[in-house]
Amino acid sequence: MKSKIILLSLVLSIFYLGCKNVPTFEKDGGIRLVITISYSDFLKAIIAEGYEGQLQEVLTEIKEDQIKDFDGFVNSFRKVEEKKFPEIKLATIFMKPEWGDKINFNSTNEEVLKVLKNEWEAMLLSTNSVIKIRLGNIQEIGVSTIKNENGNQILVEVPGGKDPIRIQNLLTSIGELGFWETYSNTEIFPYLNQINDYLGKAKFQNKAHENSKNENDVSGLPDSSSTLTSQLENQKIYAADSSASRFPLFSLLTSSDGLLITGSAIGSVMIKDTAELSKLFQMDSVLHFLPHNCKLLFSKPIQLNDNTYCELIALKGNRLNGPMINGSVITNATALLKENRNEISMKMNSEGARIWKRMTADNVGRQIAITVDGVVYVHPTVQSQIEGGNSNITGNFTREEATDLALVLNSGKYPVKLNILKTEVIEVKK
Repeated sequence: MKSKIILLSLVLSIFYLGCKNVPTFEKDGGIRLVITISYSDFLKAIIAEGYEGQLQEVLTEIKEDQIKDFDGFVNSFRKVEEKKFPEIKLATIFMKPEWGDKINFNSTNEEVLKVLKNEWEAMLLSTNSVIKIRLGNIQEIGVSTIKNENGNQILVEVPGGKDPIRIQNLLTSIGELGFWETYSNTEIFPYLNQINDYLGKAKFQNKAHENSKNENDVSGLPDSSSTLTSQLENQKIYAADSSASRFPLFSLLTSSDGLLITGSAIGSVMIKDTAELSKLFQMDSVLHFLPHNCKLLFSKPIQLNDNTYCELIALKGNRLNGPMINGSVITNATALLKENRNEISMKMNSEGARIWKRMTADNVGRQIAITVDGVVYVHPTVQSQIEGGNSNITGNFTREEATDLALVLNSGKYPVKLNILKTEVIEVKK
């Protein structure tokens, strides 16, 4: 008996010494964050296909920032919905195949609201679980505290945390992984030509060029009309204006030396022009020209000399215009240092391995893209069929970036986007 007591004391002593170095918020300080989840984003994530426009019309009349909790939000939503679309039951717009046992044609509006409230609570639990997994695998921090408060807010305290930007990125990355087939740029280029011609005839003028034109405008300089410098500047502005008018798309999207390099990159765009190009490709009149299953996404930013740019990659979606494989098939992701570069090695389950084998066999000689949260991290050319369900992501990662991306992929994705409302670095005075 005495020996057992001694052994137990020894175990407790070792446990105490081990825990002594674990950071705590009171002893070591850390990072405190307030995270919010938009009620509107939640409804957008669960709305039935085809009702997105109707939902947006209703949401524009709801002042979400003045609503206390989810009950108040869905009650406001119901009132506006019934007023604007009295002929449509809530069951119609929230009846999805995966909710067959929850909502059907006979469900009343009250029953639908009850389902929405239950799904909101389940989403909060799922989000909390993902946060715990991501933070729980960082060795240098202690046990984090996660509390739901104020309806759509989550308070997170990270003891021992020193890098708020890293924690913010780790917590807000949705973790949506995709493996895509791609179009070659030679397949897409004829459509881009049609878009460029259409925009030219419509006299579309991109704002990026307008800003550049304004920056170079020297008409306000003294005696500018009579100086050689101003004449040269005016000629340059006229040439740029003429080029942008004739090539409104290609003045933003360029290829190397005017040539298309074999692959799925249809061109490159300066980082400052990505927002303008995104708006252009969101226009219904422009989307009309592209194949229905073509999705254009930017690559990770690329630094070249003093310039930062992205490639625009042409992805080929499945029948739902999504990736052939998503993150649900990943059983493990690990950060590795291989040949002096950091990368993420991923292992798939049997279903993922089967699809990956067929996908790579069908695309030998073509590129396959791997995306995370809507950004193309890598788009390698398939050399041969790949068996076993193994794949790697490269992308000029630092060790910390690779480690955090592996944490994100292992934890699963969030049901909806998280937004950082407030971040504080708490320092304890020694």
